[in-house]
Amino acid sequence: MKYSWLKYLFFGLVIAAFFTPLLFFPEVWMPFQATKITTFCLLIDLAFPLYLLFLLTNPENRPSIKNVVLISFSLVLFSKLFTSLLGIDCWNSFFGETIRIGGLFLQIHFFIFTLYLLLILKWKKFTFFLTVIKISALTAGSAAMYGLLEYLSIFPSLSESYLPRSSSLFGNPTYFASFLVIPFFFSLFLSIQTFSTRSVWFYRILSIVLFLGLLVSGTRGAFIGIIVGILASTTAVFFLQKKNWMQQKRLLIYTAGILILGIGLFGILRTTSSTKTLTYRITHFDSTTSAQRLYYWNMAIEGWKENPILGVGYENFYIISDTFFNPNLYEEATVWPDKPHNAFLEILTTGGILTLIFFTVFLIFIGRSLLLSWRGGDLDKKDSALLFGGFLAYLTQIVFSFDVFSGYLTFIFLVTFALFFSEPKQTNSHIKLPKLLTIMIPILIFLGVAMMITACYIPFIKDLIIAKNAYTTMEDDWLKAAEISKQIGSHGFIFDPHLSSKVYYDLLDFAIEHDIEEAVINDSLQSSLLSSYKKTTEEHPLRAKYWYEYAVIYIMIADLQNIPVDIGAFDSIQMVKTLAPNRVESFLLLSQIEEKKGNTDEAIRIAEEGLQIAPSHPQLLWVLASYYFNQNKEDEAAYYTYKALDHHLQIDDENIYYWLIDYYLQRNDSEKLAILYLRMITTFPDKLEHYPTLAAIYASLGDDENAEYIAKRLLKKDPNSKESVEAFLKNLKMKRD
Repeated sequence: MKYSWLKYLFFGLVIAAFFTPLLFFPEVWMPFQATKITTFCLLIDLAFPLYLLFLLTNPENRPSIKNVVLISFSLVLFSKLFTSLLGIDCWNSFFGETIRIGGLFLQIHFFIFTLYLLLILKWKKFTFFLTVIKISALTAGSAAMYGLLEYLSIFPSLSESYLPRSSSLFGNPTYFASFLVIPFFFSLFLSIQTFSTRSVWFYRILSIVLFLGLLVSGTRGAFIGIIVGILASTTAVFFLQKKNWMQQKRLLIYTAGILILGIGLFGILRTTSSTKTLTYRITHFDSTTSAQRLYYWNMAIEGWKENPILGVGYENFYIISDTFFNPNLYEEATVWPDKPHNAFLEILTTGGILTLIFFTVFLIFIGRSLLLSWRGGDLDKKDSALLFGGFLAYLTQIVFSFDVFSGYLTFIFLVTFALFFSEPKQTNSHIKLPKLLTIMIPILIFLGVAMMITACYIPFIKDLIIAKNAYTTMEDDWLKAAEISKQIGSHGFIFDPHLSSKVYYDLLDFAIEHDIEEAVINDSLQSSLLSSYKKTTEEHPLRAKYWYEYAVIYIMIADLQNIPVDIGAFDSIQMVKTLAPNRVESFLLLSQIEEKKGNTDEAIRIAEEGLQIAPSHPQLLWVLASYYFNQNKEDEAAYYTYKALDHHLQIDDENIYYWLIDYYLQRNDSEKLAILYLRMITTFPDKLEHYPTLAAIYASLGDDENAEYIAKRLLKKDPNSKESVEAFLKNLKMKRD
């Protein structure tokens, strides 16, 4: 066969891309997403010259320009490109930032990957269709198994901050769950094929593993997506088999039975689940996370009204979240949102109504193609219904989240299937190129890819490794970490200038927190830091977060050098006020500057002015508490310290907790004492002496559920406490009876 060995190479590169969601390399900064996305894009680029060779040498390999799915997909991508070129931050639209790598660069690679899959489907037909489904289901099953073992504490958690929710190999439970949704339906698809009995049972068990993986991720959006997908599949089967009344009747009975059992089980779990469990999280939708979603969505709608036709450009939602920020979001976190946590609203706000229309048409063509795929003869109606169910499950999930790499990769599989099922049978009128061109063009493209790898990929990967090395070295040898960090951006291509800025920022912050004297005289680092932030704000002048960090740098340098704060800090603070009028970080910084000048009363006035906008901002509450404490106003200091802790401020000084506990002990305020002790064992989980006290306080308040929970946590951490814990639980039960 002509070019057979090149076809095997091409096939190998494409199949390798299937496994990129499982990659995790701890030696780079952002080891989860950076590893997966960079490797995926690299594989797609390496395969591109081969793809062109196959297209140029054989016209039959070319996709049909009459394919409605391909046309609509192309229009979506073109619309994103066009609106981004006219958007507010073109570089961010194309490449994203280090924390959220991707942008249109990744979208283009996904589009090309779809064409690769379509080509192989043309070669291998239904055989490759099954290969895609099997590999997707098995890789997702591997990730789900790791997540289950992580939940059972058999495998280590790679993202402990999310526990007890499992993150598997993805660094985030939502990213993990996103990867399982469509493969769950692929596994169901395989379980009803005419394989051997052993294979059928294997895929049934795999379906259960995938479902359990979704449960331990604690991701409600994905769980709702699965339910919607199953109902959609059932409905599709019902209507597709409208001539077979007996099967319809049987399906109705089964569906009704499953619904009754499911609703009953949901009600039981909702009623009986403890507040700290995953079942409680999945069965309750009135949490702070749900409230945050509504705030995000409202911000998105308000922002869209400003640019309704073309939006602000792909990946540029940050300008909307800064401008229309809702201070109620400070209740849970002080993050700078860059996503509306709804993929459709993100498309609307960043690409405008134009892109959303194209995207909606694209989805309609995909859904139609999958639902009618049984007409091709290789699939039956149940198969088509399951593919359609997986499609709707994914769309439901991204209503509550946003497209992430791992989940979008599985969506691309469905897009490819829809493309394949929609390919017109007649061939295009193909243009024949001279033989020399068919060889030279792929060679030139290969040289271009090699240059891009050398000039872009390698410098970017080096910067990620250096950044990680700097963070790893920071605690043991701060000076060495400072020297290492200066290498970031010195290799040519700079993907994101904020990477070096962020590393410098954290280095200086660490030095101040740990009183590292070398930082005071390290003028080189301070100069590099200011220069880096100057470049960052010049390239992204509308990003309020960067201006805030820039102002903080000026203040930190003034602290280190014991000099007045540079005028640049005030200019940066003014930019924060202008770009993010509803955020209160500017008040926080101005208040701190006044306090350092000795103007405590003015510092208090500014902080209180900020709290009128955002009463729950933890840092503002904390600085206000410290001001009152310095003025020996104990009641005010205690009030604001408690409020800061109640709004999730992280305080690592035990003495502050002891002082506040003593304050409320004198006032016999058991409810506040319970909250304080709970924060203490959360912050200092190995301080076992606080567990019995907290359990006793809960018991005195009549909160037996939490008293029992804390006692069992103590027993798990300290088996030697078994006798005292059992006695406590026995007394608790006797009191309850």
